[in-house]
Amino acid sequence: MKKKITFRTWSIKDLDIDTVIAKHIELVTTPRTELVNWEEYLTCDTKNIKEPIYKVIGKIKPIPRKDILYHKYIFLIHIIISKCENSKDGTIRLNYNVLKEVLGRCVGDMLNTLKKLNIINISPFYKIGEYSRLIWLCNWNITHKDITNFKVIEYSNKIKKILGDRENSTGNYTKKFINSYNESLSMLKMPYKKEALEYLSRKEFTTEHSKLFYYSRINNFQETENRISSIDKNNRIYHYLTNTPKSLKKFFNIKFQADICNSHPLLFSKYLIRKYNLKYDFIKELCRVNLNIDTNRSSIRYEGKQLRNILKNKQIKVPKVKDLPHDIIVYIYRTSKGYFWDDFKDLFKDMERGEVKVALFREIFYSLSTTVKHKNFGKLFVERYPNVWKIIRSFKMEKDSLLPNKMMQLESEIFKDILARCFNIGWQVVNIHDAIIVLDTNANLECRNKDIENIISTVYEQHSLFPSISIETFSPQI
Repeated sequence: MKKKITFRTWSIKDLDIDTVIAKHIELVTTPRTELVNWEEYLTCDTKNIKEPIYKVIGKIKPIPRKDILYHKYIFLIHIIISKCENSKDGTIRLNYNVLKEVLGRCVGDMLNTLKKLNIINISPFYKIGEYSRLIWLCNWNITHKDITNFKVIEYSNKIKKILGDRENSTGNYTKKFINSYNESLSMLKMPYKKEALEYLSRKEFTTEHSKLFYYSRINNFQETENRISSIDKNNRIYHYLTNTPKSLKKFFNIKFQADICNSHPLLFSKYLIRKYNLKYDFIKELCRVNLNIDTNRSSIRYEGKQLRNILKNKQIKVPKVKDLPHDIIVYIYRTSKGYFWDDFKDLFKDMERGEVKVALFREIFYSLSTTVKHKNFGKLFVERYPNVWKIIRSFKMEKDSLLPNKMMQLESEIFKDILARCFNIGWQVVNIHDAIIVLDTNANLECRNKDIENIISTVYEQHSLFPSISIETFSPQI
């Protein structure tokens, strides 16, 4: 007897699909109207109120077949729940064209129906060719079951093929590189799943989504399916560990992780070095300086003067202040030393380091705005680094020039080189954007912290950058 194929689907408890379909039919068969004489109807003149006049702005659609909609809704709800569950913040962007290719033109009406029923919410903001609307789940009372519905399985296979064809882009990576990366990912294991579940059973979660997200990263892990999931337009590589919370990494076979301190602010130093035409030897000596100054009690000007004096005493030719402002030299120095985020955290003692990073990225590096009006972190940044801000602002003012993309592309280029050097040695490593993860495997027995640090430093140095590297090891013991 042929074995039945089962498919695990997510759904919302007590949600009747027939009720959803009934609402769908009601919405598509009811003409949408618009008030024409709103100025005459919505008036303060109570004596001369006109009767409302409406015009039809949307055509009535034929009644769709319920039996077809039934399977489509099961699959669409499953897709939304499964993706929201695996998203850190619970929000997702669905490719409308892909969904339309799988479910047909009715997918827009389906999403609208789910929104009307308060099952999901949809952001009004999107940009054609760039990003779709954000979607998030309103009801986290969810469950799952294994079904044999062949139509749902057919939709699943179809979307996998479409996304596989579209996401199998190798970016600017060679086939050899991709194979080496996937080979490393195939060695990722979870030897401490029991300990992970015990840890989660004691962990306090702020939201139901947070709890589901953490459990999904443990329960959904499958050793046989660890490959690159996608490569974006900035050549960033994504895989299972990309959005796995840091606290869960100790349950995987990770030997250690090497992080670049304040990576993106450091990367921007490259543009400052280029702008001010700073020589390699000058940058190298600057980043070797160990300046013992409490930045909360000193000014950028004072720190800049101290750095200049130390370099001059070493017989290093230092540009005049008018050619190299104090805040430029301090910015390059502090991002190289890994002090950048900590400085801002000290000024906002009630915030976590991660919150500081998010705020600064949002207001300075990632914002399209050329002003810091009403932005607390932005104002502080401009106050400390006015000439750095001028250069950041000049990038924002360039047409079709997105600074975040430029920095992510540079980061990808650097880590491509780092990874390739590791692969050539025979080490099994992967990266999470600005961090190298060394797996605990036989191939990596001889791989030491210092070895990875040396490779990272060598590659960054080719870009006149001298990063601080943080090494972290993980233990399943709680």
